[in-house]
Amino acid sequence: MLNFKIFGTEIHISYYFLFMLTFLVLIDRTGLICASFLCVTIHELGHIIALKVLKIKHTKIEFFISTVRITGNIYSSNLKSILLALGGPIANFLMTPFIISESKPILYFGLCNLSIGLFNLIPAKNLD
Repeated sequence: MLNFKIFGTEIHISYYFLFMLTFLVLIDRTGLICASFLCVTIHELGHIIALKVLKIKHTKIEFFISTVRITGNIYSSNLKSILLALGGPIANFLMTPFIISESKPILYFGLCNLSIGLFNLIPAKNLD
């Protein structure tokens, strides 16, 4: 597992995740995989920023093949949990103005951000 810190938050990335991402980027002819990965990164950075703003300590973000998981003392209060969950989608929604672009990769980036933001608002257990 690849381990490092961003803004004091531990990041753990599975080697399988990196292998799968590399493979998908190599076979991608449209640029959609790169746009999607960038959108997921922006989404998780939104959560990291929310963690810092809400002063939630001892957190860790883990990237696996099928999921990204935030662990730590993230359920200190209902309000903080809701605000933390909204951090990712808000970061994605801030990137949606790129939908107006005539460039296909930038258009994909904007649409992908909109899709990920909306998808993560679904009230399901393992989503935000």
